[in-house]
Amino acid sequence: MCGLLAGCGGVEGRDNATAPLASGLTVAGASGTTVGDEDTSMSERLDVGSGPAVPTDACYAADILFVIDNSGSMCEAQQGLAAVVPDLVDAMFDSLAGGTDLHVGIVTTSFSHGGSHGETGCSAVEGPSVIADAFITDTLVDHNGYQGRLFEYDGRSYFETRTDEQSARDELKAWFAGAIVEVGCSGGAFDFPVAAAGYALGPGNAAANEGFLRDEGAALALLVLTNETDHSPGGVGMYRDMVLDAKSGCGGEDCIVTAGLLAPNCVPDYDPPVWQFLTAFGSAPSWADVRDPTLYEGVVAQTLAQGLVETCDDIGPVG
Repeated sequence: MCGLLAGCGGVEGRDNATAPLASGLTVAGASGTTVGDEDTSMSERLDVGSGPAVPTDACYAADILFVIDNSGSMCEAQQGLAAVVPDLVDAMFDSLAGGTDLHVGIVTTSFSHGGSHGETGCSAVEGPSVIADAFITDTLVDHNGYQGRLFEYDGRSYFETRTDEQSARDELKAWFAGAIVEVGCSGGAFDFPVAAAGYALGPGNAAANEGFLRDEGAALALLVLTNETDHSPGGVGMYRDMVLDAKSGCGGEDCIVTAGLLAPNCVPDYDPPVWQFLTAFGSAPSWADVRDPTLYEGVVAQTLAQGLVETCDDIGPVG
């Protein structure tokens, strides 16, 4: 895999990866939608039914990327997400129009392996130099799903199917749940979910992640599972731009929907980088407390059944 190694096409070196935040970044939709609140009205939001055939004037595809924290405190959260996979897959198939071309992928939050880390007041106790040393982009960290490379499981780096292929439901359920468990919780001590999303879709991993992301005519859903503060160097703007550049033909932020299972002591009040990132694409994200697995299904299903479908409805066809 080419990944982020020097000499590969479209490589982003460490200097670029830690560039200053682009000026003029506007963060919109900061309020979000919290699943579990009394006013969420999930029964009204999840009217999914059986999707109609894909119309010729709407998007033809949906790419769903799960950014999963694989640090030592995430075992229970990963198991909670895996447990609700059957319902999430049913939401994908039932919400999106029949015949929608579907890609589901996973990337971890690690850019290095091992280390130790602590937080106080939603901030790392370690200094910037320690964090920078853990954010490795100029050499290959040879672990599955690191540095923005898609996580490979059972011979696939992502699962591809169509929503009118009903026989694929059970296959996707098995692959997705198995992959989430296989991600594990022995990754790098520092979490870089924002950078992981950017690098997963950026040019530095174009070879490693080839085929996953479509641009024109395709909606993109970004879902983050993490219980700590993001430590991605350089500011949110550059990673947001990586995602927007990857979706420029489709229409940028109009083609993107986000969601998070996050630490409620940090979001939204402390406005940490992961929250800034999830709210930087126009629409407010759905989110819930990562410590409560009973809320996972609601967040992801709402993102799929409402946000992703509405986004797809607003996207024009290829060309």
